[in-house]
Amino acid sequence: MTEAAATDGPWAGHPYAQPLDVQQFCGYPPSERQRSFLGLTCEEALFGGALGGGKSLALLMAAAQFLHVPSYHAILFRRTRPNLQDLIDRSMELFGDFGSWNGSIRAGRWSFPGGAMLSFGHMQHELDKFDWKGPEYQFIGFDELTEFSETQYTFLFTRLRRTTCDQHGDAPDPACPVCQATHHVRHLPLRVRAATNPDGPGRLWVADRFVPDEAHRNIEDGEVQDTYQKGDTVFVPSFVEDNPGLDAAEYRERTCKRLTAKQAHQLFRGSWKAIEGAVFDEKHFRRYALDDHGRIVLLSPDGGRMTEAPREDFRRIVTIDCAHTSEEKAREKRGKPHSYSVAASWYTIDRATSPHHHGISALCLRDVWRDRVGWLDLRRHVLEFLAREAPHEVIIEDTTGSRSLIEECRNAGYNVTAFNPAQRYFKGRVGVSGKLERSHGLQMLFEAGKVYFPQGQPRWLLDYMGELLSWEGHEDETADQIDVSSMAAIKFLRGGSGFVRSSASISVDGQYDLRREIPRPRPAITDWSASHVGMSWAMGPSQRVGDPLRRSRDRF
Repeated sequence: MTEAAATDGPWAGHPYAQPLDVQQFCGYPPSERQRSFLGLTCEEALFGGALGGGKSLALLMAAAQFLHVPSYHAILFRRTRPNLQDLIDRSMELFGDFGSWNGSIRAGRWSFPGGAMLSFGHMQHELDKFDWKGPEYQFIGFDELTEFSETQYTFLFTRLRRTTCDQHGDAPDPACPVCQATHHVRHLPLRVRAATNPDGPGRLWVADRFVPDEAHRNIEDGEVQDTYQKGDTVFVPSFVEDNPGLDAAEYRERTCKRLTAKQAHQLFRGSWKAIEGAVFDEKHFRRYALDDHGRIVLLSPDGGRMTEAPREDFRRIVTIDCAHTSEEKAREKRGKPHSYSVAASWYTIDRATSPHHHGISALCLRDVWRDRVGWLDLRRHVLEFLAREAPHEVIIEDTTGSRSLIEECRNAGYNVTAFNPAQRYFKGRVGVSGKLERSHGLQMLFEAGKVYFPQGQPRWLLDYMGELLSWEGHEDETADQIDVSSMAAIKFLRGGSGFVRSSASISVDGQYDLRREIPRPRPAITDWSASHVGMSWAMGPSQRVGDPLRRSRDRF
C-alpha cells in the first residue's frame, strides 16, 4: 500500500501518521469534495446531503487512510444488518486485493498486513449501542447518520481512544510489551466521520449538530461552499455531480422518474427541509414566548407579537404514554422500532372552557420527557415531572402496563383521567386502534395554527419536531411523542363540556363553530375528588360501585 504525501495536520511528521493514497483502492482519484473530507483534521465531520454524492465511498476511503499502521482499528456502522450488507459489498470491491475477510458475508471485519483492522457493525435497537462498549477505535464511521438516534451516536465517542503505556508514556521502551502494542497508534488522529441523506428520522438533530444557517441558505440558493464549520464540527456538502464513479445525468434522469418533485428537490439538492410524505408540515409550526411579566405571548409565523395572556389564565395538563408493556417488548424482539415512555406538559386556553380566555384559543407545548426505562424509573421520572409541572389534569393512556402508574399518580393527589385508545373514534384496521386516526385532531389544530412550541431550540424540542416531520402515519413507525400530542389535542377539542367537535367544527383560521358540536353521552360518574387520595367518587344515582379504572376509561 502506498502512502500519500505528508499532511499538514497536527500529527504530521510521525512516520506512521502519513495517510495512504486511497486511489489505489478505488482505481480513480477522489472528487474535490471527497478530498476535502479526507483532509480534515477535526475530530467530528459530516459528508453528504444529496443523493448520489459518493457518501459511502468517502466513508470507506476515510476509514482506509491508516490501514498501514499496526494496531489501527476502524469501524463502520449502519442502523440495520440488511443495510450494512451494501457497505460490506462495496468494501469487497475495494479491499479484496489488500486484506483478508474474517467472518461471514453478512458480518465480520477486514484484517490487513501489520495488524490493522476494519470492522462493520449495526445498532438496530437503541440498546444495541452497549454491544460496542468494549473495543477501542481510532476511527468510527456512520453511514446514513439520520437513521441513528443521537444517543447512539454520542455513546460511541466513549470508544474513540488510544491506549498508551502508563509506565513509559511518551518515551516508549522497545522491551515493554504494552509499548510494542500501542506505540504505533499514539500519534494517529482520533476521528468520527458520518455521511447521510437529509431524509431520516434523525434529520433535525443531525442538522442542528452539523449544518449552520449559512449552509441551509446556500443549499437552497444553489451556491454551496466546499466546507462549513459549526462549533467543533465540519460539514462537507456533496452532490451527484461530485461523484466521479457515477454518470450524474443518467442517474438523475433515471431516479427522478420514481420521485415526486418535492422528493427530487430534497434528495438531489440536499435540502434539510420537511420530507415528502410526512403527515405534519413544518410550515404549520408556531412559536410562543414568556415575557418578563409572566405572560405567554403567541407569535405570528414571522415572529411578531400576535396576542398574549397571563400564564395563570392557561390550564396546565400533562399527557403520558407508557411503553413499559410486555406487548411492546415482544414487538421490539421481533425487530419492530423501539417504543419510549413519554410525558408532555401543555398550556391550554380556549374560549369554550377558560373564563379568562382573552379571545385566545391555543395549545402550547411546554416540555417533554422521553426515555426507555423500567417500571421503577418510569414511576420516579413521571412523579418528578408532575411535581415540577403542577398540572390541573393528568391524562394517561390506559393500557395494561399503565394501570399501576395511574394508581400511583392518583395516590399522589393528581387529577388523573385514563384515555382509552381503542374507543370507536380512533379505530384503524379491524380490531386495532390507529395512531394515524388518533392524530386527526392534532393535524387539524396544526393546520389551524393553534399548536405552539416554545422559542429556542432545546434538545427535547428538536427530537419532538424530528418525530413529527419524519412520521408518515404507519403503525410500525416510532410515534410515542405524537401519541401524547394526539391525546392533548383530543382533550383540547372536547374541552370540558362533554362534547366531541366534528371535523367541520374547526376552520382553517381556527375559529370554532359551536353549532356543529356533536353531543357525546357522558358516563354516570359526575366527579372525582382529587383531594381525596383514596379515590373518592361522586356517582350518579344509578351508578353501582365497581372498578374505578374501568369507570375512568369511560370518561375519555
